Amino acid sequence: MRAGVMVLLLVVAALSGCTGGGAGGGEGGEEVPSAGGEEVPVYAGSVPYSGSPLISRIMGVPQGVEVRVYFTREASVREVLEWYKSRLGEYQVGEEPVVTVSTPQGSVEWGAVFFEKDGSGIGVWAYGGSGAGGEGVVYYVARAPLEVLRGEGAAGGEGGGEALPASDVVSGEEPLKRYPGSVMLAYERDAEYPAPGSWLDIEYGTTDSPEEVYGWYRRTLVEEGWSVGRESRSAEYLEGEFSRGAEQLSVSVSPPDGGREYTLISVSYAPNRLPERDRVQGEEVLERYPGSVMLEYASYGAPGGFRVYTATYGTYDGVGEVYSWYQDKLTTLGWQVMEANPGEESASITAMMPEGRFVRVEIRRYGYTQIQVSVQGAGGG
Repeated sequence: MRAGVMVLLLVVAALSGCTGGGAGGGEGGEEVPSAGGEEVPVYAGSVPYSGSPLISRIMGVPQGVEVRVYFTREASVREVLEWYKSRLGEYQVGEEPVVTVSTPQGSVEWGAVFFEKDGSGIGVWAYGGSGAGGEGVVYYVARAPLEVLRGEGAAGGEGGGEALPASDVVSGEEPLKRYPGSVMLAYERDAEYPAPGSWLDIEYGTTDSPEEVYGWYRRTLVEEGWSVGRESRSAEYLEGEFSRGAEQLSVSVSPPDGGREYTLISVSYAPNRLPERDRVQGEEVLERYPGSVMLEYASYGAPGGFRVYTATYGTYDGVGEVYSWYQDKLTTLGWQVMEANPGEESASITAMMPEGRFVRVEIRRYGYTQIQVSVQGAGGG
């Protein structure tokens, strides 16, 4: 599964709904009392937050233990984690270094740090991002045996891991058949779903084996017209990617582990439904691909009349068709092609005009075909 991008889309969708944030942490923040007399400090300016169960699972926050969730708009993930290390540094026993992923939709970073104090463990997991209207940091704080916090043991002690609920925990739209007898555990939908690049993520649980579950999904999807893409297998999961026209689907099945007694099914679905008309408007300094719709637009100016225009379009046509059309169009209009990189899943063309203008056309397949046209130079079209 495209883990980095998936987390990014989930993060920017979650953060776009955050409000408040209060006074910032400033130079590392100030310790403030935490609720219920808990000894674990809380980063200044934080407010209680209703965390996403799907994101917490992806990040490795243990199930079955008391977790407190906070949000701050005034700090980065690194600042929050470094602040906790400065307050509890003498108890630190491990960490997961901050990872940063950047895509055209924005960027996201996440990490964790662990401490052992007074015979128990303390874990802090943080994620944050920018893009699609989202910004800020959400962080989880939990107390439990250290091996539980680090995913090395079950939260239930003698009783084993988390048991499968008897019925659905959440509800929501299901564009695909669920595995027979499974229960829905988590549900997340991007704010712009079903627009291009937006995803619907659902988690289910079942007592059946991962092999039975994945085999059922594969057979059912093929029968319903889906094509099988990349598949992978390890001791931790069975995973496959599927496509049907513009639609994209990822199915990941994980066996029981120390934190749960059931098989976990993660389904990510992107319909990539292009709008009937342009989502935005902007100056078009290069003719667009026939039938495409404008999805994004930006224009930047600089001293001396230098400008950059970037327009992003969408079409259901293939990368090859789009690439050939732009190559012919640029040549017809008198552009000199400097670099051309054809391909089935991605392609690009760079060209220039004698007066010093440059154009860059980047074409990528995301179920639909995304076309990004950037024109830079003095003056306009």
